[in-house]
Amino acid sequence: AFNPYVIDEVDFYKKNINSKYGGRVGSLIDIKTDSEVVNQFSGGAGTNLLHADAFAKIPLIANKLSITASGRRSFTDLWKSPTYKPLSERVFQNSRIADNDQGTDDFFFYDATLSVNVQPSLKDKIQLNALASKNELDFSNRTSDEFQKDELTTQSVGYSLKWLHYWNTKWNHEINAYNSRYLLDYSFLLDTESESNANVRTNFVNDTGLETFFQYKNKLQSVSLGIQYTNNKVRYAFETQESGFDIRLDNDSNELKTYSTFLTYELRKENNYKLSLGLRSNNYSISNQHFFEPRLYIEKKWNAFTLNASYNRQTQAVTQIRESEFSTLSLENLVWRATDDEFEVIMADHYNIGASFKQRKWFFETELYYKEVENIVAFSSGFLNILNSSRSIGESRTFGSELFVKRRFKNFESWLSYTFLNQKNRFESLNNNRFFKSNITINHTLKWVTLFRWKRWHASTSWLIHSGKTITEGTFNKPEDGAPVEFDATELTSNSLPIYHRLDASLKYKFKQKTVKSPTYEVGFSVQNLYNFRTTINREFRITPGVDNQVLTFDYASLGITPNLSFRIHW
Repeated sequence: AFNPYVIDEVDFYKKNINSKYGGRVGSLIDIKTDSEVVNQFSGGAGTNLLHADAFAKIPLIANKLSITASGRRSFTDLWKSPTYKPLSERVFQNSRIADNDQGTDDFFFYDATLSVNVQPSLKDKIQLNALASKNELDFSNRTSDEFQKDELTTQSVGYSLKWLHYWNTKWNHEINAYNSRYLLDYSFLLDTESESNANVRTNFVNDTGLETFFQYKNKLQSVSLGIQYTNNKVRYAFETQESGFDIRLDNDSNELKTYSTFLTYELRKENNYKLSLGLRSNNYSISNQHFFEPRLYIEKKWNAFTLNASYNRQTQAVTQIRESEFSTLSLENLVWRATDDEFEVIMADHYNIGASFKQRKWFFETELYYKEVENIVAFSSGFLNILNSSRSIGESRTFGSELFVKRRFKNFESWLSYTFLNQKNRFESLNNNRFFKSNITINHTLKWVTLFRWKRWHASTSWLIHSGKTITEGTFNKPEDGAPVEFDATELTSNSLPIYHRLDASLKYKFKQKTVKSPTYEVGFSVQNLYNFRTTINREFRITPGVDNQVLTFDYASLGITPNLSFRIHW
């Protein structure tokens, strides 16, 4: 006989089990993949002047099992295209690669993903994800009296497994397990008739995690309770060899274990209000202290108007440090390290208030936020004191606001966004213990995007303008007694670089299909920085090695005009 409850229950499981987010690969690498079994084969492939890629969605067992695979590989090591040349000039400026016209450099990257979706029953969903990526640079230069060689490799591999089970229409549980690995390997070799120097920098991160939680949910409220375990093994080393002597400049190897529990309560009424309360507890193996992270989110709707506010505290025990004097290549100079006795756990408080308005073809959204961060380190705060390698512990204060406006017409869309950012840092050993602007601060950013569709033509433009990056201006003095260079600055990061702006444009044409089942073809053309505006977007200081050292100033210019062509096929 007809049973409406069974029908409703089946619809419930189908709707909810496929609405969960896609697979997660590790905590250092996040990707989104298909979250449901596909029953029809589809795929596509394409190429532009930098790389070629392809993907396929393959059903294996109807409604039970399917896989999705994708891959991408650059051909920049085989052909230096008109698109690659301006990009390489932008990346490699002020490095040995740019300074040596006779040297040879080979650079390439690839990445691949695999997602396996299994639905053994109406109430169960199992998903396996895998990702691998690699970037490799090989540069060498040989002259009559010397040989130079740089080799840089970064690669990541990640796996995740997720199982979602619904006990009934109100109770479900989820188990997630993942592992991700990151490797940075850089080496430099210099051979001359009189000496041989070699430098090596390595950084390795192995991140493993297991999480499980239970959730109760009805029409008005939900409760989630879970536990999580993560294990981070992090090591790095800076080594140099000069005149037959091996010197280990810096090295570190740590294992960080984190035990976490979390509880979330949510009360909501559709198109009216939403209240979310949460509490997370973290215990790091380097400390006996428990770190509590409260979370609060409030949302209220009045027809087309929505107002929301939130607060949350976060802690972090794996951070990055900057090393900028070891490598004259000046690439990939950020390395991961785990918190230990020298560094305290970073703590951050986030405050946020926002509002939105949506009516017909108009959409407005605005947001104000404030963030306080404690226990930051000078190496990882966006500021590096180039004349003092000591590590300073400090704090950061960030205030920002965002405005977003969107308007839709029949075949035309346009949106405008504005961002204001003011970030300041303070360290006891710098700037007389006064706050100064972080050198990543760009106070004002404005972006205008348009999209036009007509028949099989798609055209878009994007115009960006922002105030210049904050920099420090000062005087470098060389003492007569041969002491190291001294830097005199009245106030850190007190000036800014010039205003930067750029116009990008693209045009795409989709060919007409012969039949409904025929493949579709697309060809596109795009240009970055259409009017070829170039200016300084960063300034860096480096100190020459040795007793009689000097300070060198390097300006980095923005990307010039960069065209690109693309072709895609879908089936």
